[in-house]
Amino acid sequence: MSPATLLDAGLLHLLDRLALTGRRAPAAAAGGEHRSARRGQSVEFADVRPYVPGDDVRHIDWSLSARSGRLFLRLFVAEEERDVHLMLDTSSSMAWGAPEKLEQARRALAGWGLLALAQRDRVLLHTSTVGSLPLRGRGAFPALAEALQRAPTHRAADLPARCRALAAAARGRTAVVFSDLLDERWRDALLALAQVDLTLVHILAPQEFVPEFGGDLRLVDDEDTVPVDITCDAAALLRYQARLATWLGDVRQHCRERGITYLALGSEHSLERWFGDELVRAGIVRS
Repeated sequence: MSPATLLDAGLLHLLDRLALTGRRAPAAAAGGEHRSARRGQSVEFADVRPYVPGDDVRHIDWSLSARSGRLFLRLFVAEEERDVHLMLDTSSSMAWGAPEKLEQARRALAGWGLLALAQRDRVLLHTSTVGSLPLRGRGAFPALAEALQRAPTHRAADLPARCRALAAAARGRTAVVFSDLLDERWRDALLALAQVDLTLVHILAPQEFVPEFGGDLRLVDDEDTVPVDITCDAAALLRYQARLATWLGDVRQHCRERGITYLALGSEHSLERWFGDELVRAGIVRS
């Protein structure tokens, strides 16, 4: 899966015109593009810091770099870098739907990551096989795409355990979790992230709202081995949709009560519309 496969030309063109708003205060000061006036005006020299890939080479302090043997960047105003932790749920249930939920999640996470990298936030990716992979600068996007490609699904994925590991790494920081929450312990998973500035991107497939089957069926959970025999008639479908609506309401209420930003994303939805319209209206990004 190449970067071009993850994000097509139209979406890349749109993301070039967007930026994350960073609505909450950054958690750490270092070298991003969240600027403040603490160290003076933009024409004033303020400080230096080590150069990292993706920084503007025009701001390298060549004199200091020559003396020290290391590259240093001149800072003219205070620059604040946020850590942005991005977690991809790779449980088996995500590898389902038409279009598949996991592929939509990979693309949405890649787009979010690209926006963070473009403004020099430090991006840390969490999957079932990769934890806290630190990336900086737009030039790191191919590495992000490669890490997403290496993230296989896992039948035994433990969402609460994954969230506890994320909480340990991201305490007091910004985190975005891309998940369908199809784990009966979803409350425990979200509660584990109580000390994190959390955004939940809740991804479901259209077939989960309107199942495309009927009659006598044997269902096998993607994350369990115990089959369930059902008869899917009109009455059963109505009961299912009522329970689904109740569950979605519970998830949204849980998020509201705990200050979690909740974002819905269908696996069939256009990401150009999601980033360019819905996230702009939500105040997550600006154009």
